[in-house]
Amino acid sequence: MINLIEDFYDSIFLKKIIEDVDKLTFKPTHQPKGIQLDHRLQGYPTYETDPLDSNNEIYKFLYKKLKPIVNKPFIIHTFFRKTLLSEVRQSLSWASIQRHQDQECFLAGLIYFNTNSIKDGTYFYRNNTDMEPTFIIGSKVNRCILFNPNIWHAPGLDSWKEVRLTQPFFLKEINEDKIIDIGMSKKAG
Repeated sequence: MINLIEDFYDSIFLKKIIEDVDKLTFKPTHQPKGIQLDHRLQGYPTYETDPLDSNNEIYKFLYKKLKPIVNKPFIIHTFFRKTLLSEVRQSLSWASIQRHQDQECFLAGLIYFNTNSIKDGTYFYRNNTDMEPTFIIGSKVNRCILFNPNIWHAPGLDSWKEVRLTQPFFLKEINEDKIIDIGMSKKAG
């Protein structure tokens, strides 16, 4: 399952997000996260913000937009990510696309903020040994892609801009009897 939602954020909110993101602190890290590396250029180098908490207005908007699509209670792990083309070109990722599956979520997604190109979109594969992607979804400002986290995928590496800004998100299932925010409450009983 892969879905596209064009113009995900309304234009006024999108402008505010882009202005607010410039004020956030991005910490250097790498993908995949669970692997210990001597240097972040041994993986796919990124810069990421801290996760947005459920009181954040961007988190709330994302939740309300996704709630009609998702038929079970969920929480969201989301943050902003920057990648620099100059660093990706120096990394070991440049020589081989970093195909991966996302773990510990039932739905994954990504929103693009500053690029419009098939080269820096998302590449999807039938399995982790395919040399060519099965299909590619190009980046487009304010495009949201939703996909099954078990689908092998990778970021496009041949970006046409130095900075690629995205908002990854991962939906995680919760028990209905737990209290969660954004209008859901504890079951009576």
